[in-house]
This record gives sequence, structure tokens and C-alpha cells, in this order.
Amino acid sequence: MAKLTEQQIKEQIDRIIVLVDTRERRCSHITDLFDKYGVNWEKRKLNSGDYSAILPSDEENGIPEINLESELCIERKASCDELIANLTRGKDRFYYEFERTRASIPILIEDSFENAVKGNYRSQITPKQFLGALFTFCEKNHTWFYFMEDDKYSALWIYDLLKYNIRNKLKKLK
Repeated sequence: MAKLTEQQIKEQIDRIIVLVDTRERRCSHITDLFDKYGVNWEKRKLNSGDYSAILPSDEENGIPEINLESELCIERKASCDELIANLTRGKDRFYYEFERTRASIPILIEDSFENAVKGNYRSQITPKQFLGALFTFCEKNHTWFYFMEDDKYSALWIYDLLKYNIRNKLKKLK
């Protein structure tokens, strides 16, 4: 099979299915936008993270299934407070989720970095403690985080991160 043309890649991209973990709560602001913009998505139990993606095989065009779940999953946190709870009270479970997989799991935080730096959250830990725990967690787990001040852009960020990962895989197919 010859390399895919840009048009063929665009056609395949339209077939991507974003996977939303069945345990993901309060995500209608994301799935509603997926619906609005025609992004295919389905609820499915994911081993790690809250979001991943799959491109079903297309035997007619010789495209194998591309399933990102073992390579890339996105963990979403609705606020600094939720993340602080995971890094303190729920630390063991949170660390375990990242340790048991080989997948890269970036953390999307629907809050501002300014709130983290200024301590604008309910927890009593200091900003220095919070950011220290966050940077340490990311270093130990070979991941990164992204603050999304306005959660109306979360769906786009999630979709684009997954889409471009699959797109790059399609560009390498021969």
C-alpha cells in the first residue's frame, strides 16, 4: 500500500471515536460539544485515564485499527481542589493508576494556573506544597499537566491531542 494522501487521512480522521471512561462524571460540557461538532464518541471502561481514542480498521483501504488506549489517555480534573484531593487523600490510588500503565497520561486541569499559584482553592495546603506535589508527581510518572482556565475549550483540547496522535500514525502507514 502506498502512503496515504492528505485527503485519505482526512477521511480516516472523521472516523475517530473518542472513548470516554464510564467512571467520568460531570463531563456533559465535553460530550455536548463532541455532539455539536460531530465528533464520534462512546462511553467505555478505560483501564487508565478519562479519555482516549480509537480508529476502527478500514479493511477496504488497508487501514489497521489504531487504538490509543495503551499509548495515550487523558486524565481530566475539574479543579485544583479535585487534583489536590488526588495528590493528598487519594494519593495511593492516583499514583497506582499511572504506575500500572505504559500509556502516556497528560493531566488536563480545568482551572487556572493563577489559582494554583495564589492558593485560590478550598484546600488548606499552600500553593508551594500543591505545586511541589504536582511537579513531583509528574516527574515520577513521566507525564505533564495543562491548565485550562476556561473549560469550554476542554473538548477541543482533548479531541485535538487524540486526533493529531492518530493522524501522525496514519502518516507513517505504508
